[in-house]
Order: sequence, then C-alpha cells, then structure tokens
Amino acid sequence: MQKKGKQSKPPDVRILSASCYRVEGEVAIDGKLLVESARPLRKLQLLIDFINSDRQVLTTKRGEVSEESLEAGDESEFHMRVTTPPGAICFAIRAEDRQRQDLRVENEGPYEIE
Repeated sequence: MQKKGKQSKPPDVRILSASCYRVEGEVAIDGKLLVESARPLRKLQLLIDFINSDRQVLTTKRGEVSEESLEAGDESEFHMRVTTPPGAICFAIRAEDRQRQDLRVENEGPYEIE
C-alpha cells in the first residue's frame, strides 16, 4: 500500500509582481497581488521581511493593503515606503488577515532590493 502524500493547500494570496528600490534613505516597495482565498479577506496586511546577505531576517515591516474585503479573483496593488534597514539586500513577503492569522502566499520571494 502506498501512503497518499499530504496535498498542500492552495495559496490565499499570489504575488504577481514586486519590486523595491532605494530612495533618499528609504526603500519603496511596489507590487501587485491576486487573492485566491476561498473566503473573503478583510484588512489584508503584508509583512515585509528584510533579509541580509547571511539570509537572516533583520526586521519586519507591516503594511495594510486594503481596508475593504477582497474576494477570490480580486487584484490589488500595494505600495510601502519605509526606512532602509541597514544591511538588507533582499526582502520576502508574508500576509495575514485582520485577526493576524497567517495566510498562505505564493511567490513570496526573496526579491532583490535595487
């Protein structure tokens, strides 16, 4: 008998694009995401993990994507501007809902800081 492998659940959020560039002592993060969750996501928040050359998370910044409820199939842009974390060379993206419950993210990175 073969054991059935545990099937992974589909993502709640898919990152379609993400970029980050340095501007006057800050970094600007821009991107676009697609909601794939079976349930509506209220107050979707992104957590941006800034990572150094040793692949360690230096700091995490939180930003709200939308106050409104987002349904499956909805696309949303996100824009953040934060102080440049010293030593950060790339970033990864996580997501959570209004109850701060972690959501599954596809294409979370890491993405380079330009």
